[in-house]
Amino acid sequence: MTTKLAAIVTGMTLVLAACKPAATAPAHDIPAAMRQTATTLLQSQLLHATSIAVVYRGKEFILHQGELETGKANPPDDTTLYEIGSVSKTFAGLLLASAVLDGKAALDDPIQKYLPTAYPNLQSQGPLLQSTLLHATSIAVVYRGQEFILHQGELETGKANAPNDTTLYEIGSVSKTFAGLLLASAVLDGKAALDDPIQKYLPTAYPNLQSQGQSVRLRHLITHTSTMPGMLPLQVNTILQDFTAHATPAKLNAAYAHYGQRQFWPCPCIENPCAAGLMLALAASNMPECAGEVPAHSPWRFWSS
Repeated sequence: MTTKLAAIVTGMTLVLAACKPAATAPAHDIPAAMRQTATTLLQSQLLHATSIAVVYRGKEFILHQGELETGKANPPDDTTLYEIGSVSKTFAGLLLASAVLDGKAALDDPIQKYLPTAYPNLQSQGPLLQSTLLHATSIAVVYRGQEFILHQGELETGKANAPNDTTLYEIGSVSKTFAGLLLASAVLDGKAALDDPIQKYLPTAYPNLQSQGQSVRLRHLITHTSTMPGMLPLQVNTILQDFTAHATPAKLNAAYAHYGQRQFWPCPCIENPCAAGLMLALAASNMPECAGEVPAHSPWRFWSS
């Protein structure tokens, strides 16, 4: 039970596992779950410090463990900053939505209202599709159980090909939030366990999908401790080492130009490692009673079909 209650923040990565609490879960189990999770995480050679926070029925539980610098006995604390990448967009959106609902802000407020100086040249180009940066958008809202979806614009200017429910958008690290929530839900519903080997949910055995002789488990994927590369195809990892170089965008376009399902799927994993996020997505789409919940047009289906 205790492993189901932890929401894990690992060294350079935040994994959101905002679990729906079991009605019978006693609060005193939570610190034990947090200590167990921290101890497991810090056994990885990739991590030497971790912070874990859980909010359960309005009560906060916080644990800091490890060393920020090995051998210096300097554990993280409440002021330690973690790099969470695009996951910050999720927090920003939720906080702004809460502020709007509480009457503390309005979506049409000029940003200068909340800045220490006026910045008169800080202006936008108006509504989304009036911006020269965008020519198509999809907006979805779930309100009190009802879905509202809008697609507008053109995927290619002048071709009248509007986006639709099958259009895929690149959302970057925000996908980590979805993966964390879905895995947490699957664990609480008894459809998966954090220590399940990933092969349990793959269509073939992949006996070499392991690290240091140990199976890669769901826990490793969700906490980014599987030692798999961050990006596919593999040369992208090398390209991104020089992220700010002028030639980097062109090199990325060339790397992805002819890369698709056919190039991804023949994946013996150690010789040609699979990115952890895609492996987790594939695993989720094959979990008992979960496969039917993944829409046919989902990118998960794209990679696993």
